[in-house]
Amino acid sequence: MMISKYVTIVVPAYNTRQWLECCIHSILAQTYTNFEVLLIDDGSTDGTGDLCDQFALSDPRIKVIHKKNGGLSDARNTGLRAASGEYITFVDSDDWIHPQMLQTLLYGIEKENADLSMGFIQNMDSFSIPTNELDETAYSVRNREEYWHLGYEKAPVGRQFTMCPAKLYRISFLTGLSFLEGVTHEDVFWSADYAQKVHKAIIYSVPVYFYYQRPGSIMHTTKPKEVRDQLNACLYKLKICVSKFPDQAQEGRIKFLEFFFVTANRSLELAKEDRSIVRCWLLKNRREVVRCLRPALTSGQKCTLLFLPVLPNFIFLKLLDYRLDISAYFKKHFQKKKEIV
Repeated sequence: MMISKYVTIVVPAYNTRQWLECCIHSILAQTYTNFEVLLIDDGSTDGTGDLCDQFALSDPRIKVIHKKNGGLSDARNTGLRAASGEYITFVDSDDWIHPQMLQTLLYGIEKENADLSMGFIQNMDSFSIPTNELDETAYSVRNREEYWHLGYEKAPVGRQFTMCPAKLYRISFLTGLSFLEGVTHEDVFWSADYAQKVHKAIIYSVPVYFYYQRPGSIMHTTKPKEVRDQLNACLYKLKICVSKFPDQAQEGRIKFLEFFFVTANRSLELAKEDRSIVRCWLLKNRREVVRCLRPALTSGQKCTLLFLPVLPNFIFLKLLDYRLDISAYFKKHFQKKKEIV
């Protein structure tokens, strides 16, 4: 495959010295070689920055930017601003990629003149660089409505569309976009923003990106800020869905309600003094939530969302699921959908 397009690979790194070498080796093992690697040292204190400098000395394609710690979004934005490529992809410093990822995704995006191309992300028990040939059979998404809808598919498919990695973006497509800083679950905000602009995307239903879910990682912990950011991200996505994708608004409302109850239950894992986080969030955002959900709620359910948050937290958590009767609502909705089909 003769493609001479220049690709930027952004690798934010913060205190990941132990895993960075595996990540970089997987990048340097790419079958497509016309790329630059931007290692963004986000104020590391464990020697990660020194290791980045060593890698830069070993390969002229690797460049290092040292900066004050600002979080993952800030590091990604730094890389986005410094990128020289016509295309860009993001790889977290404790993850790794398939040797043919760039070759495959670049072939698809070039052939179809798409805004982005993507493969799937896979969890692994240990580090190992795959040796299998990637299946180049691709699915073409031809408008933003279809792309947005795929993001609401059941896990694990839908989740792939809300995550930043495993995608190759045309850099011009990202003009005016940036990662929201100071939050966790930044990928949800990011995907909701760029999905509104998609005219065409290429999807490969094969794993091209791999991660090891280590103990202590963000996916293994539950913290008050994480719960609050999850709820904010989900509401942000719902507001966009209702305003920009009205034909999918009902589906978006159902997904929001489903996620809200999962998050409410998850808050029980927090320390006792932090368990009111969901109630406080709903108290602050209840009118916005009701506005977005209005067509999907009965009058009683609207009143519940408006007034239940003022109750003590232990009563709030007990009554929430009972009063909204969300499981019955799901069953009723999906039964109607099944009958129509």
